[in-house]
Amino acid sequence: MCKSLLSILSLILATGTLAAQERTITVTAMSQIKVVPDEAFLDFRLETRKTELMQAKKANDELALKVFAIAKKHGLLSSDVSVFDMDVSPVYKKNTSEDEGQLKTPIAFRYLRSMQVRLVNFETIEPFLVDCYKVGLEDLSGLSFRLSNQRDHQFRARELAVTYCKEKADHLTELTGMKVGRPISIQESVERNWEAGGFGGGGVFGASAMNGKESAPDKPLRFDEAGTYVYVSVNSLDDIQDLDLVAPGMIEINAKVTVIYEMSLKN
Repeated sequence: MCKSLLSILSLILATGTLAAQERTITVTAMSQIKVVPDEAFLDFRLETRKTELMQAKKANDELALKVFAIAKKHGLLSSDVSVFDMDVSPVYKKNTSEDEGQLKTPIAFRYLRSMQVRLVNFETIEPFLVDCYKVGLEDLSGLSFRLSNQRDHQFRARELAVTYCKEKADHLTELTGMKVGRPISIQESVERNWEAGGFGGGGVFGASAMNGKESAPDKPLRFDEAGTYVYVSVNSLDDIQDLDLVAPGMIEINAKVTVIYEMSLKN
């Protein structure tokens, strides 16, 4: 008798629990904040080639020191300039049929370093680049605009997304004669917001802002697969003097949140 009673009580509790679980509402909301970037990053490749390895290194060191001096001239701190990713490789002459089976001898050595420069005054970007190319720098591989306080803006975007979820849940339950209870589950979709995208005001390096990943004809511009980074390829002072650096537009900070709320009948 006791066992039967316990079984009945368990069934009633299980049924009640299932009914409570079914009375939920799931809402998803996305917020977007547009913020003007406050820092720019220039990525360089410092490449030198000499017949002797140490000559190539010495030439590379001298080029790096010149860039450091230019950075100081434009008011940049030493912490705003970083050098990394050293790569050394021999350069061989093109093989011919007569070279088959012979030991290869390098005709030069290639010494490569990557350098990144951070600027907070966007008006100095063009003068800085011009000075760099004057001392022999030949490869600007990337320019990106970012936010130094992206985390603060991400908090705000997340707060708005949660607010929108509650507003949506309130409205939907009101329309269906129900009322919202406590949230029982919250899930956030991670957004990649640290890179600058959607450059406006005529674009960067004289190219207009475009949809998708198309590149402007006759302009040194391309987007990465995410459509966010801007890369340039400039090979001479003539190219750099023709550039039209404009305002970088605004960076989009997104947050997407899904909340499951309890739902009950109105009293």
